Amino acid sequence: LKEWGIQSVQDLSEYAIEAWLIGAHVIRVDIKEPHELDRPYCKAVYRPRPGSFWGIGIPELMADIQQQANATARALANNMALASGPQVGIDAEQMPPGEDGSKVWPWKVWRFNTGKYGQTGTPPIAFFQPEMHANELMGIYQQWVRIADDVTGIPAYVYGNQETAGAGKTASGLSMLMGAATKAIKSVIANIDEGLIEPMIRQIFRYAMLYHPDESIKGDVRVVAKGASALLVREQAQVRRNEFLQITNNPVDIQIMGMARRADLLRSTAETLSLEPDQIAPTRSEYEQQEAAQQQAAMLQQQQQSLPPAAIGPDGSPVSGQDSQLFPGGT
Repeated sequence: LKEWGIQSVQDLSEYAIEAWLIGAHVIRVDIKEPHELDRPYCKAVYRPRPGSFWGIGIPELMADIQQQANATARALANNMALASGPQVGIDAEQMPPGEDGSKVWPWKVWRFNTGKYGQTGTPPIAFFQPEMHANELMGIYQQWVRIADDVTGIPAYVYGNQETAGAGKTASGLSMLMGAATKAIKSVIANIDEGLIEPMIRQIFRYAMLYHPDESIKGDVRVVAKGASALLVREQAQVRRNEFLQITNNPVDIQIMGMARRADLLRSTAETLSLEPDQIAPTRSEYEQQEAAQQQAAMLQQQQQSLPPAAIGPDGSPVSGQDSQLFPGGT
């Protein structure tokens, strides 16, 4: 620090500083106060490495696997090239001068001097077909790709690959696999929360507590970023809620719960899906009003059915009642 022009420091003392170095020149030095000991930068990595500033990214995680996959792809290309057609063997001593044996085309006429060199028992030209191992090499390549999916935590079906087997062939099975695969992505989001969001908000909060003129906002707060954990908890709760909806969707449970409580359950599920609950199911008070109106309408209809039918005259109008005094002996 003294070499950089700061003479107010003591020898053999330790200081937390922020220094800006450009080339071989230090252009700025700031001695940090105790409340400024946090580094003035934030970072997040795909996978942390203990004891190191730098983390591990996807290319480094699968570097050795990629080398093996590339070697397999090169071997596959070489094998396809070699086995794409027959190989030709030529006895150069039996060929006359000027005959080009390096090129082959259909209906080519070959010239040989078998009489000059005698019958050696060896044909002057021979064809043989190299073996094709494309299926074996493709299987090896696909196996390395699967290992890369496991190491990086990003399976192929996450980014739309339809070639899934086992549980991935059904909708519910694929949903379970997708949920398990997103745990690795959520861990990366958690690294962003811990490495970027928390330090940045903590520094802003500390600055406000030190220098903001409004004393009413001052207080003791610990910043905790819960983005990834809240997403995980919300997703798990949604899965359990959907399972509960399916389990209780039967006449016995609906009779026990009642339609009003079933409507409340549907409304809470709609809220978690960012839907408008009023457009999905009525509130409990609205349902009770509808139920009361239905009961009143049913009672009215029952009363009307219990009355005796009125007499109808020839003109179709109801006949009024008759006085029993005008008809002796009548009732």
